[in-house]
Amino acid sequence: MNRLAFLGFFLLSILSINPITQAQNCSSGNTQNTTCLLRENDKRCEGIINPDVSNDFTLISFAIGQLQPTQKLKIQIPIIANLSEPKVRIQSRIKYYQLDPLELKKTANQWTFEWDNNVLSKASISPNTLRGVAKANNVIIPVRFGQANTSGYDISIYTGNRTKNITLTIQQTNGNQVYSKTLTNQPGNEVKFSWNGKNQQGKIVPAGRYILTVNALIERKNDSPKERKITQQFEHNPSWLK
Repeated sequence: MNRLAFLGFFLLSILSINPITQAQNCSSGNTQNTTCLLRENDKRCEGIINPDVSNDFTLISFAIGQLQPTQKLKIQIPIIANLSEPKVRIQSRIKYYQLDPLELKKTANQWTFEWDNNVLSKASISPNTLRGVAKANNVIIPVRFGQANTSGYDISIYTGNRTKNITLTIQQTNGNQVYSKTLTNQPGNEVKFSWNGKNQQGKIVPAGRYILTVNALIERKNDSPKERKITQQFEHNPSWLK
């Protein structure tokens, strides 16, 4: 692969995980409204954005559990050895709410962030619609919303158009397949997968680094379907799902 081709692939990989939904020029303003603004002494940029999502094909969530509609909301992200502080994006496709960037707090074994639900409440957005992605050194780390659940990791892909088929595959870094799931005829919106941390034979997969791949055939108006792909390393630990 020549240098230009590699650079192109690298940029596409970044955009497939963190699309440019708005310019990162979050400014101060009247925090009583729901527009995306700097809030709480500039500790976070939060509010409603106006993105162009017509052609999105994006990983919007790799998370555990759901938030409940309490006044104070909290996320937790495991600290992984040799990985830097993660970049986090919390969002809801309901009215295009976004929380990014935000200021994490480091504890003994995890990163945490707490915030009030005033903006969500004013915009009539339920906290259980929030999706989250945390990424450090190009590795996804699960975002924990509230208490863990036994269903496993909630993995959400946003597609701007309807998909004829979409396949989630999880592999070891040596290429051995651990899990695969295909969904067909999905509407152009959020496509949800769940992985319980087990292989196809029902055995618990050991902790470590794995590769998530999503392949989709996207329908396009007045044009032939288009193949799209996301490939991303992520960190897994079965203890997180207990």
